[in-house]
Amino acid sequence: MASAMKINLALIAVIAVLSLLLFFNPGNKPEEAIPLAQVGVSSVNKLQVSGKQNFTLEKVDGHWRLTQPFNVPANENRVEMLLKIPSATSTARYPVDTKQLDKFQLNPPGATLKLGGVTLDFGGADPIQQQRYVRVGDTLHLAADDFYHHLTAAPVDYVEKKLLPENAKIQRIQLPGLQLNKDKDGKWSADPAQETGAPLYEMADAWNKVRAYDVQAYVPPKDGKTPVETAAITLADGQRLEFLILQRQPDAILVRQDWGLQFHVVESLAQQLLTLKKPEKPAPPAEAK
Repeated sequence: MASAMKINLALIAVIAVLSLLLFFNPGNKPEEAIPLAQVGVSSVNKLQVSGKQNFTLEKVDGHWRLTQPFNVPANENRVEMLLKIPSATSTARYPVDTKQLDKFQLNPPGATLKLGGVTLDFGGADPIQQQRYVRVGDTLHLAADDFYHHLTAAPVDYVEKKLLPENAKIQRIQLPGLQLNKDKDGKWSADPAQETGAPLYEMADAWNKVRAYDVQAYVPPKDGKTPVETAAITLADGQRLEFLILQRQPDAILVRQDWGLQFHVVESLAQQLLTLKKPEKPAPPAEAK
C-alpha cells in the first residue's frame, strides 16, 4: 500500500512540474496565417477575371454589376466569393523563377484575377497535396484549392437571378390579354375586369419575389422570328421592363432582349407570373341535420 502511495505521489509531482513548465515556457506560438495578398476589400470597386472565362464586375452606387460581357446586376454572394480569394492562406511560398512557369502551368495562367491593384495568376494543382499554384508578383504560393471554380465559372453564373430590382415598386403589369394597374391609393384593377375577389395584388407580389433557377445567354432564332408574347412590368419610377415569353411550359423561359439573357423559372412560380389566380369560391353552407 505504501509503495502504491509513493508511486501516486511521484506521478502527481511529475504532472505539477510539467504544468509549471508549460505555464512559464509555452513554446513557440503557432505561425500566423499568411494570405495570398493584402487587399483592402472594402475599397475594391472593380474585379477582372480572365483566362478560361473573361468578365468584369464593378461596384456602382454600392451594388455590384457585371459590366462585361453583359451590363446587368450581379449576384452579390458570388462576387463575395471572388473578394475572399486574396485572403486565402498561403501554405508555402517560393521565389518566382520565370524559366519554370510552364512547370506550374503559369505560362499562360489558367485564370487571372485583378482587384485592388493586385494581380493573382492561377496555375495548376500540386499532384500530391492538391493545392493550387498562385503567382502574386515575384512570389509563387501554394494554397488550398477551394476557390478555382469561381474563376472558371461562366459570366452568366454571376448574373443576379432576381427578375426585378430589389424593392421594386410595380405600377403596371401587361400580359397577353390582361393588364393590371395600381392607382395612387395602392388599389389594383384589371383590364378586362375580373371576377370579384380576384387576388390581383398576388401577381405583383409574385413578380417582386421570383428568382430564376438558371440564367443563360439568349440566342435569337436563326429564322429571325422572335416570340410575339411579352410580359411588361412598369415601375413607379417609369422604368418599363419587358420580357419575351419564349416558353411557358414545362418551365417558363423569359427573355430580357435588352440584356441578351434568358431566365428560367420553375412552372409553379411561372404560373403566378403569367396567369391570374381565380378567386376562391366560398364553401357551400352546411346542410341542416
